[in-house]
Amino acid sequence: MYLNIKNGAVFIADAHESSSTSDFYKFLQKVDNGKIKTPQLFLMGDMFDLLVGDIAYTVKKYQKYIDLIEKISLHVEVFCFEGNHDFRLKKLFKNVKVIPFEAQPLRAKLEDSTTVYLSHGDRFEKKTLS
Repeated sequence: MYLNIKNGAVFIADAHESSSTSDFYKFLQKVDNGKIKTPQLFLMGDMFDLLVGDIAYTVKKYQKYIDLIEKISLHVEVFCFEGNHDFRLKKLFKNVKVIPFEAQPLRAKLEDSTTVYLSHGDRFEKKTLS
């Protein structure tokens, strides 16, 4: 996949939303109601404490977020980059463009034709055993 990033795009990563926080949901509501205006929304991974698309418990826990992100995608182009806390998300969304962890980094272009590469990032962490 190759994409063009529009001026005014909004990027957010590592919200790690859990049952004890609601800042990410409040942010999504502002995007939905137009208080935050953007032609594109890039969710860059780890938006949730843990969301796995084929584990019903986690889907149920974040269903209102899934529904709101899908609603936003009807008027804003939404890209969801999987992270190490949220993955196997493709079947949860009809209109959101899900970028699997394995497809990252993803090549993109800014409006001035600058090439950039987008990734959640934890993929490149070096693990060491002590």
